[in-house]
Amino acid sequence: MAIGNRELVIGNWAFPHSPLSIPHYPFPIPHYPLPIPHSQLEMHIQFREFNPFDVWIWLCFTTIPSEREKQYVEEVFNSWFYLGKLGAFNAENLQVQETGLELSYMNYDSKGYDKSLLALMHNMGEFEYQGTWARCWFDLGTSDAIALDILINSLTQLSEEYVTIEQLYIGGENDDWSVEDSESNQFSSHNN
Repeated sequence: MAIGNRELVIGNWAFPHSPLSIPHYPFPIPHYPLPIPHSQLEMHIQFREFNPFDVWIWLCFTTIPSEREKQYVEEVFNSWFYLGKLGAFNAENLQVQETGLELSYMNYDSKGYDKSLLALMHNMGEFEYQGTWARCWFDLGTSDAIALDILINSLTQLSEEYVTIEQLYIGGENDDWSVEDSESNQFSSHNN
């Protein structure tokens, strides 16, 4: 047993030395990594082959999601879709965002929406689950790409607070879970 550089070394094991540490151990104590706190896990986001009129969004959870966790996820996607169906993701009409921080007495052009092209989502399939995976099909229609940023922001916060999402894939399909078997496939261009 040797103590050097404020570190306790026993055999192949090294321990930081502090006034609270015991200077001798009768046996080596292995170092086991502590579990990563829920909020420190980062969701991996990847875009695969993307067609806005025929896109699958895939989620991989750390564990098989409970019914409550499924409900949280589905509420986020349903809310996102309904906003998209109402034209909320129209990047040509972001008057408040473009004004900046000083919004007091802002003049909002109520005809601004009419001056821009429609940006509407068209369709959403049913959520499907298989083990730790979930997927849902969308026809994003003419909604702008800001819709995906808003979805990613929402899912990032959901993952930090309620249900850990390890991976988010936008587009493409998983080799081990064919979209051909899906009931949502009736809307998909894979069926055409």
